[in-house]
Amino acid sequence: MICKYCNKEVTSGSNHCSYCGALLNDNLSTNNIPSGNNYNLVPKANIFLAILSFFIPIVGVIIFIIKKDSDPKTAKASGICALVSFILNFVCIILYSVLFLVYAVFSVESAIEKFPDTEYSDEVITPTDWTEYKFMIKEQSLTLPIYYSELSDMTGFSLNSIDSTMFIDAGKYYLFDLYLNDKVALSIELFNHTDESLLATDCIVTKISQNDFHVFQGAPVITFADNIKVGSSLTTQKVKKIFGEPDMYYTEGIDTIFYTYYEDKNITNSNFFVIKVVNGVVEEVSLDNKKIN
Repeated sequence: MICKYCNKEVTSGSNHCSYCGALLNDNLSTNNIPSGNNYNLVPKANIFLAILSFFIPIVGVIIFIIKKDSDPKTAKASGICALVSFILNFVCIILYSVLFLVYAVFSVESAIEKFPDTEYSDEVITPTDWTEYKFMIKEQSLTLPIYYSELSDMTGFSLNSIDSTMFIDAGKYYLFDLYLNDKVALSIELFNHTDESLLATDCIVTKISQNDFHVFQGAPVITFADNIKVGSSLTTQKVKKIFGEPDMYYTEGIDTIFYTYYEDKNITNSNFFVIKVVNGVVEEVSLDNKKIN
């Protein structure tokens, strides 16, 4: 005799299944069941497997396939939980995708509002001639090369006490920092244009460079060609419109770009203009002019 609920073989003539406890004799009233015996008249689904199927849907599918004949209640419960889980996961993916697209759209709109000049335009902008080597400090216009003493007198920037006593050999270049109120304000290159050793303070400044650290220290911001300065917004489109295609363009990481222009492309170690941009903001500007009259 086979139990119609669990498909187990039981003793012929049995009123109840010895495996699942189901009532096998339809003519037997439940009132005739002896007291004190806890019979399961209807097989119950395995709650643990149903919960597991919800959190791991693929497990629910496997359980449904394996138990659909031997334990239909558990199979059905596991299958339903797995299906509900699949649907919820699908809905969540759709919602996350929509939210991401909305965020991306707002981010692009914000970037356009912040840097409106990134939009393409056919308008031709007359390039600024950076090769004039002019720059402004404290509303004073200066031109490279310039004597250190003149630069110091006009701006208040100066070498520290040790560097100011150094001698530079004839025809040599050396890099120094200039200070304002004991804080670094500018980096320069000094050149001894004579045939004998000179004090650094008697040499010529052929290169200046300012970065965001100098400005953070409180240094006056230097303005270069076309108002390029540390902290200003700048895009590749704008750089090309103003100065044309850079002679050298390279990136550092995913957010840093260097734009380099040479007056003479055959001589790349002098007479150049370099702009370093990080996340669309100018972080450092360098101007070099080694043409000594």
